[in-house]
Amino acid sequence: MVYNSYMRNIKLFLSAVVLFLALSACQLPFSNKRPMPPEMILATECGQDKLKCCSDEPKCSFGQKCCPDPNDSTRDYCSDECSYGGLDEFCSATDPKCQTGLSCANGFCVPCGLAGGPCCETGAACPGMVEEGISFIECRSGTCVLCGVDGQNACAGETKCAPNHLFNNGVCYRCGDSNQACCRDEQGVQNCNQEQGLVCELGFCK
Repeated sequence: MVYNSYMRNIKLFLSAVVLFLALSACQLPFSNKRPMPPEMILATECGQDKLKCCSDEPKCSFGQKCCPDPNDSTRDYCSDECSYGGLDEFCSATDPKCQTGLSCANGFCVPCGLAGGPCCETGAACPGMVEEGISFIECRSGTCVLCGVDGQNACAGETKCAPNHLFNNGVCYRCGDSNQACCRDEQGVQNCNQEQGLVCELGFCK
């Protein structure tokens, strides 16, 4: 009996100590909490390299210059030197607006002539992907798009589809390989990849 009573008193005492510590922790002042981690500090919004110039002086940090967009007075950025017409730089105010291989898009000079990018302003509009002198990238509404290959729309020129592709309802599909549709030559004769020993059966290569 005495032992049980003693253990009960010990448990009550320990419970009281735990409760006291918990209440004390809740009353700690806010200043005792850990400081905000560095990643929570707001980033600088102006005056740094490649960022917009600040409205107040100095407009740029670390001795950099404020480079205005010659075609848009509302845009500028900080840089060591102000140059125009190069890759990822503002377009020049006069033609050519960008260096060779670049085109002006949204006020900046970006790579041109590649599928999905802007058409080049000088030379071939879309010089990429040329096979046997035939280009399978065309300039449409200022953008270079694939044509004549791999399920893309047919090209607008005389050669509508790339070799080993079948023209069907305005689209060019791969043909001639195993389980693909049979290709057709200019005379309409169906054929398959002979190097693989394939033959055309019911319109498909087996």
